[in-house]
Amino acid sequence: MKHLRVSDNRLVLSNTMTYRIFILQAYKSISLGLLKKLRQLVNEGMVLVGEKPERSTGLSLYKNEDQEFRKIASELWSDEGITDRQIGKGRAFCGQALKSILQILRIQPDFEYTSRSGETPILYTHRKGTGWDLYFLSNQKRSYEECVCSFRVSNKRPEIWDAITGNIIPVGIYSVVGDRIQLPIQFAPNASLFILFRSGVSASRVESVERDGKIVLGAEHFSQGSVQKH
Repeated sequence: MKHLRVSDNRLVLSNTMTYRIFILQAYKSISLGLLKKLRQLVNEGMVLVGEKPERSTGLSLYKNEDQEFRKIASELWSDEGITDRQIGKGRAFCGQALKSILQILRIQPDFEYTSRSGETPILYTHRKGTGWDLYFLSNQKRSYEECVCSFRVSNKRPEIWDAITGNIIPVGIYSVVGDRIQLPIQFAPNASLFILFRSGVSASRVESVERDGKIVLGAEHFSQGSVQKH
């Protein structure tokens, strides 16, 4: 918490990772120091999501500390049932589903996917740099899986980087949908891949491959339910 800061309404860590939202777990009690830090960050522009804590984790030996805790908590969380508050440059949400909060903030899913089996769990992380986005995808099943993945990336060309073989595979089949890129990805059992998107890399691409009038390979040809990850 000592190294957190806010820049352009994003929470920034010391390793330069950034986050749009800080989610506070539903603890009944937190420390007064943490509560003060949350107030500082929200005033500087952070978006806080979570329920109002009831008390401090410290020993309640000092009445003044209890009063200070209740005062700060009431600044961040309304005692009148208000679920969305503008505080300084930031906002505090409570009592709402995360999906609805993301819609209010107009935050689109960072990563979505559909799978042929319809039950593939894919874990991911995302890092950004100057002119590039890097996603790490991991298949959690012990079976081969075919997925169509959608990334919140635009104006960049995707490449598949295999950390086991060291191969770098340019992606020739993908589609651009608004400010997102969709592409088919095949996973080996329990396999993981890096998907690198780089700007300034130009090459031809195709949307899909058809046979006898039917799509046999493409960036949008699976129909199972979509999984969204923000």
